[in-house]
Amino acid sequence: MFEIFAKPKDIKASRIKWAFLMAKRSFETGYSLTNYIKYLIALFGLSSLNVSKTMTLALIYAMFCFLIGWLWYKYRFADVESEISNVFNPFIGEMREMKNNVENEKNSTKKKG
Repeated sequence: MFEIFAKPKDIKASRIKWAFLMAKRSFETGYSLTNYIKYLIALFGLSSLNVSKTMTLALIYAMFCFLIGWLWYKYRFADVESEISNVFNPFIGEMREMKNNVENEKNSTKKKG
């Protein structure tokens, strides 16, 4: 369950820092994906004036944000999201083109030699 919180061996940070920052990242990702729900909770709080129920809803929402963010990383939606943004990034396109040109040159020199 917590494999995304496992620190890679090549990262120079303590396990506690890594786990804390991954939990923070999971919460923030879930929060950004579901941020309109906070307005519904605020509207409920303003209309009902029931602080107890509003705080309970906010706590449930916070746990839901963490869960959504954790699932976002667990099922690698973050990688796909990053790749989609790379498709439209001209710098990444140029770098991939340069990499392909270098690989083609290496392959052509191997065939000649």
